[in-house]
Order: sequence, then C-alpha cells, then structure tokens
Amino acid sequence: MRNPGRDGHRKKRRGGRGPGKPGSGKNAPIRIIEAEITAIGSQGDGVAHDDDGVLHVPYTVPGDRVRLTLGKGGSVIKVDRLSGGDGRVAPACSHFAICGGCALQHVRDGDYEAWKRDRVIDALGKRGLHVTIDDMIRIPPGVRRRVRLGAQATQKGVVLGFKQGGSHHLVDITECPVTSPGIVALLPRLRAVLEECLAPGAAAEISVTLAGSGLEVVVETISPLEMAERVRLAQWAEEVDLARLAWGGETVVQRRAVQVTVSGITVDLPEGAFLQPSQDGAAALEGFVLDALRGSQSVADLYAGWGPFGLALAASGKTVQAYESDPAQINALTGAALRAGLDQKITAWERDLRHRPLLADDLAGLDGLVLDPPRAGAMEQVGELAISAIATLVYVSCNPASFARDARVLVDGGYQLERVTPVDQFLWSPHVELAAMFRR
Repeated sequence: MRNPGRDGHRKKRRGGRGPGKPGSGKNAPIRIIEAEITAIGSQGDGVAHDDDGVLHVPYTVPGDRVRLTLGKGGSVIKVDRLSGGDGRVAPACSHFAICGGCALQHVRDGDYEAWKRDRVIDALGKRGLHVTIDDMIRIPPGVRRRVRLGAQATQKGVVLGFKQGGSHHLVDITECPVTSPGIVALLPRLRAVLEECLAPGAAAEISVTLAGSGLEVVVETISPLEMAERVRLAQWAEEVDLARLAWGGETVVQRRAVQVTVSGITVDLPEGAFLQPSQDGAAALEGFVLDALRGSQSVADLYAGWGPFGLALAASGKTVQAYESDPAQINALTGAALRAGLDQKITAWERDLRHRPLLADDLAGLDGLVLDPPRAGAMEQVGELAISAIATLVYVSCNPASFARDARVLVDGGYQLERVTPVDQFLWSPHVELAAMFRR
C-alpha cells in the first residue's frame, strides 16, 4: 500500500489519535460526512477523501466505511465505523487505540508488512532513488529490550505508561505485547516504589533496559530523594534484582555492571546507553554490516556509540577507527576492546561529527565504513563521504526520510546504492529501521 498523501495540490488534514470530544472552540463540530478508507498513510492512519482534500483517520484500514465528525479546519474529531474492511484484525493489546505506543495492531499482517516496506520505497522514490528492496526482517512481539515510560504522581497513585497519541495524557499500562516479559513483569513493582519515592505531583521519564546482566532503571526527574527514599530504592533494587538504578542523574544503586555481549565481547554499558530495541534486530544489523564489509580491511565506524559494529568488525580481523561524541561510550568501547585483546585492532576517538565532520582527507586509506547516525541523519558528514575514495559504505538508519536525503548525496557523488534491507524493530508503529550498502 503506497503512501497516499502524494497528490500535491490537495490539502492534507490529520485527525487526532483519539476519537475526540465534540464541544466548543476548535473542537466544535462543523459537519458530518460518510467516507471510505482507501489506504494507510505515512503515520499509520487510514486515509479518506472528501471534496476539500485528504482526511487522516486513526485506527482504520482500507475498506472501512466511517462516519466522520469534522471540526474547524477539517480536523477529524469523532469517528464512527459503519462497516469494517477485509484487512482488519483484532488488536493484540487491551490498551490499543488508547495508548499511543502502537498505531497498526488492527492491520492484517501481510498488509502491514507491505505497508512498512513501501515506506522505504516511497522515501527513496521521493529522492529519485530506485533499488530493489530486500524482504523485511521481521522481529517478533515480546522481545523489545528497552522502553521509555512516563510517570506522574497523582492523588490516586502513580500513573505509569505511555502517552496517548497526539496528547500529553499518560495511559496507565498493565500489559505490552511488544515488550519483553521481563520488563512488563517489573512494571507493577516499579509503579509501587515510585508511589513511595516520587514527590506528590511530580513527573518523571523512565527508561527500563533489559541487558545481558539484568535490568537497568533510569529515572529522569527533578523530584529529590531524602535518605528514607534512598534506603527504600536500594532495598527495592535488591528485591527485584536490578543491575543498576539511577535517579535524577545520580547512580543510586549499582549492584553489578550493566553488560551486553557482541561477537563474544562483553561491554560494560554506561548509564542509559543506547541499545538497539531488540537483540534479534541488533544481530540482524550486525550480520548485514559484517557481510557488506567482508572484503574491507581498514574501516571506520562513525557514530560508534559503545561499539556494537566496531567491536564486531575488529573481532572479524579488521582494523577499525571508531568515532563517537560521548566520552562515556568511548570509555566503554575501549575498555571492552582492551579486555578482549583487541586494543591493537580498534582505536576510538571522541568527536562530534555533526559539528566536526571527518573530511575526505581524514578518510584516506580506508576501504570500508559504517555509520549509524541519530534519527536526523548525517547531513554534515555525508558530503565529505561523497567525495571520499572509500570503496564500500554501510549506512544504518531508523528514519527512511533522512536516509533517503543522505543517500541522494552519496549517489550524486558517484556511489551506487546496491542493497537496502528493512528491519521491523518498531513493531506496529510507523517507524522502520534499515541497513543499506553503497559501493564506489
């Protein structure tokens, strides 16, 4: 199913994630129409048309017949489904359509897979790039190893969960079929200890990571800790067997190192370090990188983080120059390399590639390179890569749009985009990861 919002002159209008409450002001109902959903849009909403343009209708599928209450500016403020399309299935989670974490649980699996793959095709096509896309690597439910939750202390207790789509309202969750059972099982006990330690009315953002050595909980909040709360958190960490607990930028409990293993190398992760969402996805991306660069001997790893690609490449016998802006992650990488006896194979440098990109001359002598930039892409760096002499580039991205923009620069510089593999690490969401290979 193609992204339908490409008809240029037509005005697009997006509905909110929830059904809305018709009332006064900007949500006052203007008119009611009946329409048929014809496609799924780029954010997972169903797409319908009226005389004035395109309407985006959440939680619908092609073939649905709907009655829409429209507000000011054509916003969709209420949806009544009159009949269902053939591609509709029962969602996997009781919170679906309330919690904003998932947008597509109601879509038939084959349609969902085709839509995700088409997101990559469409992003490339908009930049005039056409390449055969590999079959998407599917990551199953129940294996996500890191989540970011919101918490709010209220008079009735702590609300812990994800934000409702298009809203700052938190949905208190009791299940999440996307996430590892080890994290889901922690949530009731996390909610309970927050009720003891989070100040009345305080809010927090909480990252929970399931590493190889156990769970890490990082609580970002301005709510202070008194001695009694510190004692309670230490006791709780023991009860639930946490590896590490941080609160407000301070490590409160460290019972053991938070560790992961890549290519047989154990890495001690710094607090809150980025991990690929799933071990299966990380393994798929690592395999792609190693395969694409198997003929290279001297390679660079840009936006290296704690070294998931660089260490794997070094372990395969290559000489690696790694670049990363975060000194804590550099220390994790170099420490792991030293313990593994790879310190002569990989060298790590602290460098902010956004503000100080490597110049083409800096890359002389390399025959391979991998980059895994943030979601915004690597616009500042790819211009130099495009005029480099590196034979093979591998680009890992979680944003098809920024990837396509950067890929256009590389292709214009003389690289051939040979292969793109989508990886569905963000199950039932509009997001898709990909890995791509370019050859000079």
